[in-house]
Amino acid sequence: MKKKAILKIPPIPTEYRERGKCYSVSAGVVDIDGSSILLLEVYPKNLKKPIRRIVVTPVDYGIYEYDTKNWSGKSIENAAIFPKKTTVAGYTSHDMAYSKDTYDIVAGYAKKDKTIRFIDKNLFYVVRQIENAIASEKADRAYKKRMQRLEERCSYVKPLDDEFKAYCKKKFDRFGKHIMWYKRKGRYADFKCSACGCEYRRATEYGVSYESQSENVVATPKQGIISHCEICGAMGKYQARERKFHEQLTIYKADTYKDGLVIREVAASQVIRKDMKEAYEYTEMTRLFITKTEEHKDICYYDGWTNKAEWYDRNCSGMYSYQSPRGFLYEPSLVNIKKSVFKYCAIDKFLGKYPKSDIYAYFRAYKRYPQLEYLVKMQLWKLAEPFAGNFHITNDMDMVAARLENMLGIQKKDIPYLIEHEGDITTLYICRLQKQTGQQFEMIYRAWLYEILSGGYSSHRIYEQLSRISEHMSIKRVINQLAKYVGYKSPDDLGGDYPTRLGYHYLNERAGKYLDYLQMRIELGYDLSNNVYSKPRDLDGAHQEMVLQTDEKRLKEKSIAADEKYIQIPKLVKQLSKVYLYKDEKYQIVIPKSAGDIIEEGHILHHCVGGDSYLRAHDRQTSTILFLRHTQNPDVRFVTIEIKRDSIVQWYGAYDKKPEQADVNNWLKEYKAIVNKRLSADTQKIA
Repeated sequence: MKKKAILKIPPIPTEYRERGKCYSVSAGVVDIDGSSILLLEVYPKNLKKPIRRIVVTPVDYGIYEYDTKNWSGKSIENAAIFPKKTTVAGYTSHDMAYSKDTYDIVAGYAKKDKTIRFIDKNLFYVVRQIENAIASEKADRAYKKRMQRLEERCSYVKPLDDEFKAYCKKKFDRFGKHIMWYKRKGRYADFKCSACGCEYRRATEYGVSYESQSENVVATPKQGIISHCEICGAMGKYQARERKFHEQLTIYKADTYKDGLVIREVAASQVIRKDMKEAYEYTEMTRLFITKTEEHKDICYYDGWTNKAEWYDRNCSGMYSYQSPRGFLYEPSLVNIKKSVFKYCAIDKFLGKYPKSDIYAYFRAYKRYPQLEYLVKMQLWKLAEPFAGNFHITNDMDMVAARLENMLGIQKKDIPYLIEHEGDITTLYICRLQKQTGQQFEMIYRAWLYEILSGGYSSHRIYEQLSRISEHMSIKRVINQLAKYVGYKSPDDLGGDYPTRLGYHYLNERAGKYLDYLQMRIELGYDLSNNVYSKPRDLDGAHQEMVLQTDEKRLKEKSIAADEKYIQIPKLVKQLSKVYLYKDEKYQIVIPKSAGDIIEEGHILHHCVGGDSYLRAHDRQTSTILFLRHTQNPDVRFVTIEIKRDSIVQWYGAYDKKPEQADVNNWLKEYKAIVNKRLSADTQKIA
């Protein structure tokens, strides 16, 4: 569309108006460089200046807005152009007025298009007919170009050769996919191999006669045991019953395509029946054409009407989330890979570690980030494997850095340590902390950090917390204090071993609470160089206080709204206490006095009990929420219980975990028996 030439044409005036119509339309046909172009000017009511120009050329259409001076590819059917009015009959008309001369101009332009068989009587739909014809022609041209490119790509692909098929058969042999049929007859057994089809009889134990001592004796066959054929040596499973077996392997074959590769996904199938020789089928499922500048995936489409398989450049099967399965790479394909632009991709080393992989995903990841080569050649497998499967999983690596240490965000001297752990993500976080803090942690501190980062609910979140805390407090100081919370005088008391459970305290629970506490202190502007703030004696109480300080206003507003909504909860306290209130030397039950109590419980323990579903259930008494506390420390929140009558629905502590699980379960069994005795006819409705 020649937009500059079109804008040089002055607006086409019109004096035509109709009562009740908000717009008037004028039309004209102009010739620009031998191309006939239809112009429609849209005038608002009682205005002589048009607000938009609708342009239709033989191959395209569009709209120009005079006010904003912007072009768009919208059609005349767009609701923003002419507001629609729907009649009772359901027929849609448009708020536009036009003269008979205007209609004749547009209709005459439409008659030139032979694909339009009849001309509508409404100007709006005549223009829409022209636009539909143009859009259809554009789609046909685009489809022809796509099919030409598809045909060109298919010309690079040759049929699967016998060498490839023999390789697939060897794969089945290697994985013991054959069947060894057997039938026992006394001390003999008859065998039939699905690989070679030979039948033979062998003794499974020695007889009493002299001649039987020289017989070839084999192990007694058992269903499902792997053995080998005495004739051809093929490996296979013993099978007694007559069944049909179908095994499948995915093999990827890489061929040359321009300066890149065409990677072919082949499903090799093996069909085994007792009275028939093994049959093999090779079905090419997809093809990935990939170069430095091109990436396209073609899919084999089976037409049930013609019983033919054809290649198509779109997924016509409706499997929009189709992912190519993990499979094996055809080893001779490495020669073609070495000749392509992907010769440095190091896929041979990667497949040495992970023989069965998603080959498509690996090449896509390498095309986008060639730094994948660094990870593979340096044997950082635990970073390379998820990244090769999905190149969006970068683990915050700098994928434009030229050097490995810069890409990983660590010091160069820490690379051997990371390689020793095969690129473990937790070890990577430890190395990043060493660079950020400028410290080199001793092995005992690395052991503590590894346990803290790997045992938590989110390694990345804990790493971010430690990274921020390290700006205000040294990591060693954090671990020294954490060791005391777990039960040790110092980290060295472990003697070099990893931290273990002590009492009911788990390291990750203590670490999560302590780091959460320090982060809240930082956010509220406290100075962590003060031991009063950085090393609280009562971590649980201090954490609970900080949670309340941090979210006091938000929590208060939410609690007030919940108390107004769930007004039955305070009224139930006295009645529920008669049934559920209980206390012994170890634990005690606390009844929530308001909806705010339940919200505060869920907020401090970081679980979902404060949600509307639980509040509604407690308010309506379809279930009851109870708090379990330590008798010696009843102010510290410990476990939340959901109970129906005398049946425990669920119970969880902080972060949806179950502290002191064995002790709590035993205590709850006794508690259920007590509640069951208390349930009388008067309390069943409440419970």
